[in-house]
Amino acid sequence: MPALNRRISTKRDPHMADVAYVALVLGGFACCALVLRALQTGRVK
Repeated sequence: MPALNRRISTKRDPHMADVAYVALVLGGFACCALVLRALQTGRVK
């Protein structure tokens, strides 16, 4: 059973890594956009 689980996990690892990387990039971009927008509108000093 552990061998089967390991094979499945290694088989899906690249895809999950890509999804996590894309989510991280989009999340960081969204945070930066919100911070810049707040600074431009003067809500954050």
